[in-house]
Amino acid sequence: MDSPEGAQIDLVTNDEDTLVFIDVTATEYDEGGFEGGKVKRGDLEIAAASWLAANSPDGEIQVRFDIIDCRS
Repeated sequence: MDSPEGAQIDLVTNDEDTLVFIDVTATEYDEGGFEGGKVKRGDLEIAAASWLAANSPDGEIQVRFDIIDCRS
């Protein structure tokens, strides 16, 4: 899911009473390789706010941001 500002959230799920926004990145490290994208918390918050506005859950909600970095 992309926000209008370009931030991306790959998965949205529940962990008991918490809504979890998850960003998954792939980072490659070796000779001639590159370091993958670094995710900024503020960008995730903007994307989460956009998701919440579109999906309007009822009541107060606890949220958490998880970043998964797969390295090869």
